[in-house]
Amino acid sequence: MTETHKQHDLKPAQVRYIKLGAGNAWADEAIANGTLLFGDRDLAFEAASEGNWDEVRTHWQKKGANAGTVTASTRELREFCELGQDCLWITFHKGRLWWAFAKPGVFRPDGDDLQIGFARKVVNGWSSANIHGAPLYEADLSTSLTKTRAYRRTVCSVPAEAYLLRRINGVVDPSIADLENIEAQLADIVSRLITELNDTDFEILISLIAERLGWVRRSALGGPQADIDFAADIPALGVRGYFQVKSAANKAVFDQFLKTIPDPGPTRRAIFACHTYSGVSPAGEGIELWDGPTIAGKTVALGLSGWVKEHIG
Repeated sequence: MTETHKQHDLKPAQVRYIKLGAGNAWADEAIANGTLLFGDRDLAFEAASEGNWDEVRTHWQKKGANAGTVTASTRELREFCELGQDCLWITFHKGRLWWAFAKPGVFRPDGDDLQIGFARKVVNGWSSANIHGAPLYEADLSTSLTKTRAYRRTVCSVPAEAYLLRRINGVVDPSIADLENIEAQLADIVSRLITELNDTDFEILISLIAERLGWVRRSALGGPQADIDFAADIPALGVRGYFQVKSAANKAVFDQFLKTIPDPGPTRRAIFACHTYSGVSPAGEGIELWDGPTIAGKTVALGLSGWVKEHIG
């Protein structure tokens, strides 16, 4: 199970990927028991545990292994047995990246139905979160790292080691940090520009944002509708949205909007878009306030900054 690890940057001396049994079949047992597992019962346990690697090589040669297999198998078992407590071990299991450090010393598990040859205890258990507690989902990781799981043998180095350590340490890539700063500055500028749009253009902008988010308008924009500016659906989700767009509003205007539409819930959304407001505090399922910063962020993310610039300039 996942244990809590101290919040300090990991700086391992080595990093290794390990496949815990064929197809990672031993992963559940290893994670539950806090162990690192390797190899079958017929491996030369005594020779390996004593560091007699010539005898280990002879063991595989007698089994008919070719020279390449003998070399690779000896290297993997030796790394499993001898890499120190400063080696970071990783594996992938059930959609997550797992990591641990292993204590020195190998042992043969007793009463083991899986017939595992070698084991080491890990320090503080396996973890599938970064040092700050955020889950390490495999789907969120770069293929430069996750492709390591395709390694056909048991133990290997990790080419994307620097990336792996950034993710475990919760460190943002410097280039991404630079990009996020630029995006924040752009959103701040767009937020100011949005306040200069006339009411018609502001309403059109909100409609464009909604459409790029997957909403399909089911009513005309503005016009004679007294209670809303437009209604829209997300057909794939069976959700209906009621949009009210105001350049400026107060709590009374917002409360009146909520009174005149069907009760919001899982399939009905009330979206109030307003860049300048006072006293508006949405609460309840299905109620959304798109304020100035929210609208600006969506405008930047959805590529509508140019549209805003054109309609101001």
